[in-house]
Order: sequence, then structure tokens, then C-alpha cells
Amino acid sequence: MIRYVLSIALAAGLLAGLNGTARAQCADLGTPALTGCGAGSFAPTLFCNDTPSIGNPNFHAIGGIGAIGGPGILILGPCPAPTPVTGPFGTFGFCPPAPQGCIAFVDPAVSVLLVGLPGGASNFYPLPIPNDPLLVGAVFCAQQVYPAILAIGLCIEVSNGIEITVLP
Repeated sequence: MIRYVLSIALAAGLLAGLNGTARAQCADLGTPALTGCGAGSFAPTLFCNDTPSIGNPNFHAIGGIGAIGGPGILILGPCPAPTPVTGPFGTFGFCPPAPQGCIAFVDPAVSVLLVGLPGGASNFYPLPIPNDPLLVGAVFCAQQVYPAILAIGLCIEVSNGIEITVLP
């Protein structure tokens, strides 16, 4: 738990300067069937649970499991413009994309990675918000990725994105 609190504190410190107006306290960035990519039409989903307010130790995200189950990886960071991503078909890369393609909502080059805590049919990502008033209004995005083994080989499944705004 301490590792997650320190990771969030580090991420929140890096993201504190990214204040902005969000559409909601926790907005869904796309529908998994349209912007996630996974085995066939399946793509893992990601959503917020609880309120992202300062000092909330219980805020967390929940992600659906990928095609092979097990822990997923949450990418947490700034919210760049949604970017289509592609990978070689049948080799290490992104799983076959859904009709609208696979979209990245987080820039992995400037993000924090968290391994999920498996819990049955979902992954639990603790994201406790530090009790720091400077974080109010900070906006960051999250997206979940999974390794998958399909008939075409090893690939990565990607969920929808979520945009989180820290509230007072």
C-alpha cells in the first residue's frame, strides 16, 4: 500500500501543474468497443470507483480482466490528444483493433505504471489522493493494458481511457 501511496504522491506532484477544466470528475474517454483493442471485439474496460477528492485514501480504478486474466498494468499520466496506435499483426504489438482502432489516451513516456491487484473478474488499482489543496483541479488520465496470448501470438490489449479531475 505504501508503494501505491508514494507512486500517487509522485504522480500527483508531477501532474499538479496540469490544472484545467474537465468534463466531469471522472470522464470516460471512449467506449471500449470503439477505442479499446483486444481479442476480437473484446477489450478490457476501466472505470473510477469513489470520488477523486483531496485526502481520499479510498479512491481507486477498477479494470476488467483481459483475454488471459491475471494482473493488468495501469498507465497514469498527462492527457495528450487521443492518438491511434498500431502494431504488427501476429507479432508482439497491439491486439487486432476494434472497428475504430486502438487509441492511446495517456502518454507512456511521461507516466507512472501500476500493476493491478487481481480480484476475480477485475483488477483493483488503489489511487489514494494526497491531502494537498494544490492538487485541486489537477487533471490526469489513466488507461489499462494487458498482455494477451492469442492464436496470432503475443499482443497487448488496451482499455478505454478515463480522465480524472481532483476535487476539493
